[in-house]
Amino acid sequence: MGRPASGLLLAGVALLAQAQAPTVPLRVITPDTLQYRSEPGAPGAEVAVVAGNPQQGPYTIRVRFAPGVRTPPHWHPDQRVVTVLQGQYAFALGTRFDADALTHYGPGTVLVVPAGQAHFSAALE
Repeated sequence: MGRPASGLLLAGVALLAQAQAPTVPLRVITPDTLQYRSEPGAPGAEVAVVAGNPQQGPYTIRVRFAPGVRTPPHWHPDQRVVTVLQGQYAFALGTRFDADALTHYGPGTVLVVPAGQAHFSAALE
């Protein structure tokens, strides 16, 4: 019976030692520290880079839309994961803007948009 306890203790020590050697320092980002910039390709939208580099991937950004802003049909070379934080976000797939095709999503909704998938959207609030 002594062997299993000894093996568990060694495994626990190895995990503890691994957890104490971080390779990347902790970063804490609060909403008030994000720096938003106008997005030339989407008038009425502002973008803040939260982590990473959008030119080199992987990255996380936040986007704020002024009420009534519409994004024309477009696509991205990478998968996009969109989380609605507040307001109403209207989204649809397709190569031409069609307001009747938009589905409205509220806070907490997550949309996973495949790479290369044409889509369009609107901020309603």
